[in-house]
Amino acid sequence: MRVRMATGLLLTGMAMAAVAAGCSSSDDGTSTPPPAVDSGTGDAGITAAGAEADFWTAYHAGDYDRGRSIIDEMQAVHAAHPEDIRNTELLGLTSLWQLSESPRTHGPPASDVAQLAGGSLGEVHAKDPSNLFAQGFLGIILNDQGEHQNDADMRAQAASLIDPLTTAAPYYGLFFSFFRKRNQPAKGAEFASGVDDMWKLFDACIGGTLDRDNPDYTPYLHQATAEGDARFCWDTDKAPHSLEGMFLYMGDALVKLGKTDVAKVFYQNTRVIGAHPILPGARPWLHADAVDARLASDLEARHAAYANADPQTWPPLGDAPYNCTQCHGTTGK
Repeated sequence: MRVRMATGLLLTGMAMAAVAAGCSSSDDGTSTPPPAVDSGTGDAGITAAGAEADFWTAYHAGDYDRGRSIIDEMQAVHAAHPEDIRNTELLGLTSLWQLSESPRTHGPPASDVAQLAGGSLGEVHAKDPSNLFAQGFLGIILNDQGEHQNDADMRAQAASLIDPLTTAAPYYGLFFSFFRKRNQPAKGAEFASGVDDMWKLFDACIGGTLDRDNPDYTPYLHQATAEGDARFCWDTDKAPHSLEGMFLYMGDALVKLGKTDVAKVFYQNTRVIGAHPILPGARPWLHADAVDARLASDLEARHAAYANADPQTWPPLGDAPYNCTQCHGTTGK
């Protein structure tokens, strides 16, 4: 299979094992580091554990600018220990955070960060195909680059990475599938199937069928768990506001479909969690103001905006320019 990243680099490999822009494997199994993103800092003596701790501190604090120096730390670890798959995965995810929220501030060129994110996650996928989480994020990178370049082949390859996850790892695979389709036209079958993926996700999470007309989540909050893959359904220490983020995305997606009354229930679901936190002592969700703004606005007018022929005019799903930190942020956006 041939996979093209946004840099235009063509790579080959069985079962997409070498989907790694800027990361090539030699016959002896060694690999070259992903391309550097120069932020002017770095510490070659940093440990993998220290870099990971720095990542979670910055991630939860929404300290976007700190992310660039953490990338340097992880690249230093990668140069010394390319066999450390966990570090390489976090290098890819930190880079993806920088890419997905790049409108927040000026930073390295998006193309460089995209290459680093894709290269790192592609390396993880090559070395550990069982890491389905990395596979899903790699698919999102390919998909969004394919949309940006109007490259149907790249989007199809993204689908080949993500579609199997809807059954292999439904608790997060279904969200990846929705997210892959989120930017498609409101009246298209692909976007509708993405919304259906979210319904299937909520059904899987509650072990039943969520009411399609009144999807009040209150009766199911007692099922929250931090164990196994089902933890992706709920708020956890690593993702303290995961469920609120999913409710916001689903509400916005339903507005895009024109189902504004049902969307309001999902918006209200975020307030239910605010009043009855899943995590003991949880800090308030910092994106609740986005929900307040939705509920105070003309949602029918928001829906109508998606009829514009120019996608650049469409209201974004979620609380842009924030992305990852909608679910992971605790002390800061």
